[in-house]
Amino acid sequence: MSAPVFVLTLNGNEARRAPLLSQLDDMGIRYRLWIGFDGRHGLPAELESLVDRYGAERELGRPLGNGEIACALSHRAIYAEIAREGLAWAIVLEEDAIIGHAFRDFVLGTAIADFDLLLLDHKGGYGLPCRSRQMAGGGVRYRVGIAPCLTTGYAISAAAAAHLAGAAVPLRRTADWPIDISRMNTWAAVPRIVDHPDEAASGSSLRLERKDVVRQGFARRLTGAYWRRRMITIFGHKLV
Repeated sequence: MSAPVFVLTLNGNEARRAPLLSQLDDMGIRYRLWIGFDGRHGLPAELESLVDRYGAERELGRPLGNGEIACALSHRAIYAEIAREGLAWAIVLEEDAIIGHAFRDFVLGTAIADFDLLLLDHKGGYGLPCRSRQMAGGGVRYRVGIAPCLTTGYAISAAAAAHLAGAAVPLRRTADWPIDISRMNTWAAVPRIVDHPDEAASGSSLRLERKDVVRQGFARRLTGAYWRRRMITIFGHKLV
């Protein structure tokens, strides 16, 4: 196997992760269970000290929920472990990820990481125009111009893991992502190699915490970043 697979889960979620682990076993893909932080009953003081709640609310336009904070810090802990072990690259799956033959082909057919971050699952976002490459096992990947959301499944290099681990503290954003990943060498697989459950039927306590972000006013249209995004939405590739 070309890269280790981390499965992010929580204590007590055996039934929730069982379908994914069964699929990985059937494919002959080894994995590591990574027990993340559980914010469903509040945050311990050592985690609270890593969070800038005021800065998060100012940046997102809403407060961060404890589950969102715990999820983001859990992903950060995996980044730090990848960097600490000096792994060339690794794959991260959340416990409710849905995989199939395309995932197996990707894992077994990809020898090196010529990316910072490769999004195997994603929602929303745009790829840059004329920036695509064929992938092992089929499909195409697009260089991300406007970052999508979701961290259900992704591949990450050691250098990117170290960078994101440092950028994630003090925490001001959700797990997807601590910085604008479109400024990194980030790609998105099309079609998606990893899928996620239907949000309404998933029963995820984390998804129930999410609220609409407060929209910014007219002043945002005067920025170069706004017009860059507008051009990408017109000429780029919509990620689906």
